[in-house]
Amino acid sequence: MTEAVESARVARINAIVDIMRAIPPHDADTLSKVLTAIIGGTSPDDLNLLQTALLEKWSLDDNVGTESDSLLSAD
Repeated sequence: MTEAVESARVARINAIVDIMRAIPPHDADTLSKVLTAIIGGTSPDDLNLLQTALLEKWSLDDNVGTESDSLLSAD
């Protein structure tokens, strides 16, 4: 894979994560529609890469989908 292709994939994954973070956690309908549109526009080759990258990114970011009001304080 060329550096340009890899850079484009990373940029796309980052854009998708940004879009998903902008959707309120309680708005499952909108999230479902967004993910359906993203998946529909992704080639089969990129779909596995996208899935793996998103799952890795999601698991590394402890605050994804967590509202700040629901986080416990360190007190």
